[in-house]
Amino acid sequence: MKLTSAIVLASAALFVAACGSEPAPSGDAALRGTSAGAARQISQEAVPVSVLTVRPSTSSAPLAFPAQVEGNRRVAISTRLMARIDHIRAREGDPVTEGDTLVELDRSALDAEKARAEAARQQAEAALSAAANQLRRFIALEERGSATERELEEVRTMHESAQAGLAAAEGALAAAREQLTHAVITSPVTGHVVARYAEAGATAAPGRPILEVETTSDLRVVALVPEGQVSRLREGDPVTVEIDAARMRLEGRLATINRGASAPARQFRVEVDRLRAAGDASMETLRPGMYARLLVTAAPADGARQVTSPGQVATPEQITIPVQAVVRRGQLTGVWIVPESRRVRLRWVRLGAARDGEVEVLSGLQSGERIVLEADGRLVDGQEVREQ
Repeated sequence: MKLTSAIVLASAALFVAACGSEPAPSGDAALRGTSAGAARQISQEAVPVSVLTVRPSTSSAPLAFPAQVEGNRRVAISTRLMARIDHIRAREGDPVTEGDTLVELDRSALDAEKARAEAARQQAEAALSAAANQLRRFIALEERGSATERELEEVRTMHESAQAGLAAAEGALAAAREQLTHAVITSPVTGHVVARYAEAGATAAPGRPILEVETTSDLRVVALVPEGQVSRLREGDPVTVEIDAARMRLEGRLATINRGASAPARQFRVEVDRLRAAGDASMETLRPGMYARLLVTAAPADGARQVTSPGQVATPEQITIPVQAVVRRGQLTGVWIVPESRRVRLRWVRLGAARDGEVEVLSGLQSGERIVLEADGRLVDGQEVREQ
């Protein structure tokens, strides 16, 4: 038994010694093991790609914005009174001329107020007439010595009070007549009724619109421009407007650019006026509310204009690339850069307006750099590529 136990203990000691003699992996070997998975993501074979060399373009980039035709003036018709609406003389789409009666309000309360004001004025006139007679009488008495100077002064004060009373009564009557003029609402412009917000029998309130009238003789085009592109527009620049419904093309001028953006879309309202039809088209077919497309030949993205000599302005270079070269990762946009090593790198870029299959690159790309246009395989950072 003792011999057997000794043999077992000796065998166990030899086994432990053998296991402890195996060397541990070095730090470099461990690092290579952790990066092996990433290395396997890059193909050992070069991926065939089509390469495009970025070239500058000095032509202005055309921008397109959805727009709408509007009348030059759009007026909300309301009243200063709180009264019941008796009649509304126009409906949506009706043509109106400046001065036409649009709304009639209940005037019974106003007529009563006017009658009270007229009666008060008559009383004030009678009081003034009596005070004037009294003043004349006391002047004569004072001259004969039958009235004292103090008595005459009191009569003069009564006369002046009667005069003030008449002035107040006439003012109240004028106010009542003025209120009556607001009971009949006329059109301030010539155009068409574009909206109706109330019906007869409803109560009109000050500042609450009843109708909206829009001019049709002088039209404009209105568009909303995103904040990333509004800095490229200039007031006074010529623009083009396309109206698909009327099958016409207009020329105009960028009249105004709103200095404040509308939240939350962060868009700026721009207006185009001085519209004229191109070719043989007639402006008679143009109607407020029509969909339009605003085309602007804009300044460069940074808005800079370089003066080369007095009277001359040079437009800085712009870079546009095909839309198919853009790589999208969620909200980010980038391109595959092909360096001399032919191992591509993904670079994030900021894009501008897109039109006709081309998109402008605002930042992140320079002229002369080479980018991947199309790839016949999957690309990752560091992937070797082969031009085809």
